Amino acid sequence: MNKTIGQVGEIWNDILQIWFGGYLDLVSGQRRDQISPQSHLKKIKIILKDFFGSIIRLFIVKRIPKDKVWFFSISSNNYNALSSIQKNVSDSIFVSRYSIKEGPNYETCFCDYRFRFFYLLFFPLNFFVYFFSYRSKAVSYYDLLFKTCGYYSESLRILKKYRPRAIVFTNDHEIAPRALLLAAKKLNITSYYVQHASVSKYFPPLKFDYALLEGQDAKNKYLAIGKTNTKISLIGMPKLDKYVQWMNTKSKIESIGIAYNAMDNINLVKELINQLTGTFPDLKFVIRPHPSDKRTLKIQKVHLSNSRVENSFEFLNRIDALIASDSSIHLEAVLLNVFSMSYNFNDNRFLDYYGFVQNNLINHYSGKTNLIKKINSLRSNKPHVQNKAKYYNAAIESDFYGSSSSKAADIIIKTLNF
Repeated sequence: MNKTIGQVGEIWNDILQIWFGGYLDLVSGQRRDQISPQSHLKKIKIILKDFFGSIIRLFIVKRIPKDKVWFFSISSNNYNALSSIQKNVSDSIFVSRYSIKEGPNYETCFCDYRFRFFYLLFFPLNFFVYFFSYRSKAVSYYDLLFKTCGYYSESLRILKKYRPRAIVFTNDHEIAPRALLLAAKKLNITSYYVQHASVSKYFPPLKFDYALLEGQDAKNKYLAIGKTNTKISLIGMPKLDKYVQWMNTKSKIESIGIAYNAMDNINLVKELINQLTGTFPDLKFVIRPHPSDKRTLKIQKVHLSNSRVENSFEFLNRIDALIASDSSIHLEAVLLNVFSMSYNFNDNRFLDYYGFVQNNLINHYSGKTNLIKKINSLRSNKPHVQNKAKYYNAAIESDFYGSSSSKAADIIIKTLNF
């Protein structure tokens, strides 16, 4: 607790970069409520829940083996992005943020953030000083500031205690991994970043020692976001390796998947499904929410993909075409040669958040009539589309196609021993 209050404000701003950069203006109301609701009553409920949770954590002790390479994961998506690499790196373990409510479905050690409660006691003083420097942020996001408080200091304590040789991240914008990254840099612990989803302009600049990115698109976007000293390598998509044999070779479609996430209006999703199932009663439809989206749809004669059990590639293996709004699943679909179509499920104008339409990975269909017309053509002629993803995935047509995990592990091992 020896940092000056001014330093605390700088740390908070660094950790919360994505949320302060306009991203929250894009998401649905429900997703906004999960991150930082606009209602002050909801904000206070989040703060109270976090505070009482920190009291419970005082009595929970989690230990981590010393001198290991950490693969830090905060979700099943993170784990899927890292698991095939971790298996190839000796003396490595998965480490996760400890959650009282819900634990991961994979073997991992935990950062317990046990003494964060004591830092929260100093939050009012820190917030008071922060308010005079960043009044607008303080008023709008005091709940996020509270959720951030103590994570950096606790990360320092945990890293000093367990001395990891290196940390491999796959999330560069959530509170826990960003706090851990700042602490790792403070202690000169080597850090790696493995891209786990498509990149947007709202992401923070790269601050890792090494970044293992999927393709030229991600590299160009990160370089445009801000200056970086990170050493960048293009490795393709490691989590795709074991699914490359699942490439869809059908010449016409028989099934369509519809994916939605927290940025989407679920009523617009339901409206489209009802329209398409009525128009194409002979086609199979499968709907899939993002793993972080708690909303579910149950529609008669429509199949459901449980995203907490079935990963995105397993879902894509069940379909021949995909419809989604702004989502990185479009890229995964094209990589398996599933024909992907962009359709706006958001109340606002279509954003092309990842630039997929701009870069000709997919086409956007602005209304149901245009979408239905395209589906009709796909019933007799589904084109090959995987080559469109080369700009996004450096492994396509390379000598390491299907071996991105090994390439990533080799880079980590060689630079660790450098």
